Amino acid sequence: MKKGLVYSLFMLLILCSYPTIAQHETNEHSLPVSSNEHTYELGITGMGYHFISIMPETYLNRFLFTQNRGLIFKRAINQKLWLRVILENERFVINHEGRQYYEVADSFNVAGNYNGNKLAVGLERRWQMTDRLSMNTGIDAQFSQYFYRGIIENNQGLYKHIDNAVYSTTGLSPFAGIQYHISRKVNIGFDVSFDITYIHRKSYIEVTRPEPGSYQMTSNKMDVNPNPIRRIFINYSF
Repeated sequence: MKKGLVYSLFMLLILCSYPTIAQHETNEHSLPVSSNEHTYELGITGMGYHFISIMPETYLNRFLFTQNRGLIFKRAINQKLWLRVILENERFVINHEGRQYYEVADSFNVAGNYNGNKLAVGLERRWQMTDRLSMNTGIDAQFSQYFYRGIIENNQGLYKHIDNAVYSTTGLSPFAGIQYHISRKVNIGFDVSFDITYIHRKSYIEVTRPEPGSYQMTSNKMDVNPNPIRRIFINYSF
């Protein structure tokens, strides 16, 4: 009698708990998959807002919006660490009008276009903040080359030259970022960074006024700059 009563109560408990278990499983599957449950991420990058330190004149260095078009690939090493590789093309323009007539600095009109290719390889540490939100920190090693073509002339039209320059850079870029999971497989986000960069510049300058001619210039420098928006991206997880 006791065994039968215990058996009946046990069966009743299982039947009552089954809908709760089924509901719990359904809720779990309706949530986005945690980022550490995927092995790979592949995405595209977009706009950036950087401090540009490769202007033809140092007084022109400043924050600019840039077009970052590229691919970003990530592979999970474990539940928290990711290896990442980024290939980007970066473009921006300058159009500066000199405001002084009697001083050399800032007395020239400068206009030109930059076109650069960048490779970044790094390690990313990821924290899952909520079901949809994660935070990333890490460091990239960066290698890039920029091509610049521009014109510089003084306000009175007495001096003008064409500058064709090649900037080769290498450096380290500590970064932090946010990723938001729109769905189980799609996330968007952005990175901020602080770049430590060695810059080698080689310029080929053609003078058109006052006397035609040409010459070359070479320079090297180290620079440290913040990037409030290093890149915006959208990724597909698989």
